[in-house]
Amino acid sequence: MDESTMNTVEIGVNIVWSPGMRRYIWTFDGPGVDPTNGNFTLPDHGKTAIIYTLDEQCADTYQLVYVNLDPENCATYEIEKVHVHQETNSITIIDRNSFNYTRTTPFCLRLAARMTNNIGSGFLSPDPQVTNNPHPPMPCPDPK
Repeated sequence: MDESTMNTVEIGVNIVWSPGMRRYIWTFDGPGVDPTNGNFTLPDHGKTAIIYTLDEQCADTYQLVYVNLDPENCATYEIEKVHVHQETNSITIIDRNSFNYTRTTPFCLRLAARMTNNIGSGFLSPDPQVTNNPHPPMPCPDPK
């Protein structure tokens, strides 16, 4: 990870197939994370690593393979890097979280997963919203 990263948000992901609903159910676990949809607010300003990792219950069955930023509501200016870690079954998103351009506007992303080693079985998560910290840093005094 980049040494300039100031914050880390670790989010556990669980995926189960619901035969009755005939769909995948995603749940999320982490400080301040809504378990049903994955929404959360970044904890502080500064470059932040958001790490999504499959939990032990589903890591043998599924793989996280990609992050798809929502084209309607994304903050691509703030996203610096997306890295898939196959060995840990996780995805790291480096967000600048600078507050300069997006302010507190939430951005959305979808995680893509598939059944382990089955390229034809891909499916998407719900559309979690990530909100920059709502308390902006104090502006620098004008050097005049």
